[in-house]
Amino acid sequence: MKKDLKQFVAYCVAKEQTYQVQKWGVQNHEPEKWHLISDEEHGEIAKAINDGDMENYAVEIIQTIGVLKTALGNHLDKNPYIQEYLDWYYSGDYRPAKP
Repeated sequence: MKKDLKQFVAYCVAKEQTYQVQKWGVQNHEPEKWHLISDEEHGEIAKAINDGDMENYAVEIIQTIGVLKTALGNHLDKNPYIQEYLDWYYSGDYRPAKP
């Protein structure tokens, strides 16, 4: 049975984030450090591609999304006003519709 892709990815990312907290503890970094961590994860995606390991390719993408989602959450915790900006940005009021 094929799973709803959006729900399945959200489930996998949530499981990955739980694993990351268990492994590393709660992370609280500045953007530069999050950038380095996400770059390392992107490198693991590239390695999986080069190795032809498509199962690990999917795992590495999930891990990268988990890192980036945690980084964004950490950034928003430190800068709650940005949530208002993002709400405005994605509301459609800012981004013009394509012709």
